[in-house]
Amino acid sequence: MPSRRLIAIFVCFLVVAPIATGFSQVPSINLMDYHDHDEIRDRLIELHKASENVRGFKIGISIDYTVNPVVTHSILAIRISGNGPTDRRIVDKGDSRPAILFDAGLNPREWLSTECLVELAEYLVEQCEDPNSRVSQALQHVDIWILPLSNPAGRSIDDQQSGNPTKYFTSDAPQTKNGWRGNGDIRTGKHGVDLARNFSVDWAKANSEPNGSYWRGIAPFSSTEATALRQFVQNHSIAMAVHLHTTSQVIGPAWGEGDRVGVLMRKQAAAVWLEGASQTVQRYGKTLETSKLAFSEGVFGTTIGQFPAWLTKASDTPDDPDFGSIRAIPTVCIELPFDQLRHGNYYGGIFQHAERDGSNSFHPSGSTVRELIRDAFIPMAVYLIEQASAPCAVTKRYNLKPNNLETDHEPGTLESELSVLGDLGILAAKIAVDNGAPGAVRSYPAWQQLDGINMLRHPARDYVKSGRHYVCFWVQNYSSITQNARVGIRVESRPIGRDAPWREAFSTIRPVRSLAALEKRFDQVRISVGGRDEYKVSIEIQGANDAFPKNNRKVFRFTGTSALPTPQHGRLGP
Repeated sequence: MPSRRLIAIFVCFLVVAPIATGFSQVPSINLMDYHDHDEIRDRLIELHKASENVRGFKIGISIDYTVNPVVTHSILAIRISGNGPTDRRIVDKGDSRPAILFDAGLNPREWLSTECLVELAEYLVEQCEDPNSRVSQALQHVDIWILPLSNPAGRSIDDQQSGNPTKYFTSDAPQTKNGWRGNGDIRTGKHGVDLARNFSVDWAKANSEPNGSYWRGIAPFSSTEATALRQFVQNHSIAMAVHLHTTSQVIGPAWGEGDRVGVLMRKQAAAVWLEGASQTVQRYGKTLETSKLAFSEGVFGTTIGQFPAWLTKASDTPDDPDFGSIRAIPTVCIELPFDQLRHGNYYGGIFQHAERDGSNSFHPSGSTVRELIRDAFIPMAVYLIEQASAPCAVTKRYNLKPNNLETDHEPGTLESELSVLGDLGILAAKIAVDNGAPGAVRSYPAWQQLDGINMLRHPARDYVKSGRHYVCFWVQNYSSITQNARVGIRVESRPIGRDAPWREAFSTIRPVRSLAALEKRFDQVRISVGGRDEYKVSIEIQGANDAFPKNNRKVFRFTGTSALPTPQHGRLGP
């Protein structure tokens, strides 16, 4: 566990709104009613119908093998786009513009993270209709994806009574005494696969004991849930991600301390959250100090098969077909409250409905939790959405005063502190038939089959149907000066199933001239995919005086095919 230090944002410097005048005494704390799995599904469908700027999508499946017959759940996401007929066309066709992704629920017992995103989705859909709102202004630059529950099968196991936080799955096993952590696939592990260990960066370091805690699965992407996220990310122009968990109260950029823009964004996001949290606790006669709600800063989620690691780093599992692939997506990792062990801020506090009510910090029971979401999390999320228009350059500063978030882009304001002068990056990329369509990659989970006395394991693969496609990409200037650059696109191939050297199938250089401060620019290059080869496609900034190289390169790995194979979900396991 990396060392952590409290963010240097002190309560005494916060200027907070007065306590709401509607309370003549401390309000009562009722039992929190969470959206359960079915209610989350129904609410997303309702939001899909509520506005022309919102579309809902099924991005994959999640299967519960703890019941007979097994139950298959849909993994749902919604996309929110800007107002007007032009943007309606974008919503209907795909993701022409770069987008920010919010995801939660990989570990299904962490109900607060999922509830935050349901509330955020409702708020954004309401606000996107108002052309003068901050949300509507942000949507002029970026689309928003909300994926509140990426493990619905696991949530259906953990939620024992329709969103009642005192009625969750529990057993005597250490892995599940505080709730169900894995997915619903118990065929290879007693407690399912820990989806936060099932991605292909440092996967080999994760727990290899099937019946132990944090079981990583038989191979990277052996779960349908991780596979759904893999396919989704590769097929949409994701420029920035916000990954939610509970309960450690930590916030950090996945690229770590070397990402100075990310570090500053983290501090400002925490300041927004703390300001809102102070309003919540003051209603109950408390302070931030006594409630112990300060975030710690640190790097987490960047190793042992975790999703943020895969979003930011090169896949490094040997002999895996996606070895060397790179997403390079700026990612903010947030562990929300309540961490009673380190901070002592849950049991007996204002976020618990009643002492000894059976709840725990994974399932906080007080109705005050919803107030905290609305007062603190949603403003923090809106701040991060505003940053997504240029995620590697902080473009707005938060001044630690209520309702005083500067809304204009300010290139160069923080230049001397951050030394971002000269930074360029590949903002987003996908492989598609055109920029208005979702990408062409189809992802398949790893599976295994018994062949005689031997168990054969088949790795997860990405496929692209043979034919002509485009490498679609956005380049962004994150500095305060106009810049020129070159983008190299290189396609390499080799025969399927052979450990043969890669051969160059295509390469080109695309010049980017007079890219203004914070400007983003779209380009695309046509490529051909055959049905008998593996491919490696690289998009890379070249020849630039570049201050931050981690956002310079994206690499896709896939197999060309004339016909997509049949998924082998039922063949996973002995």
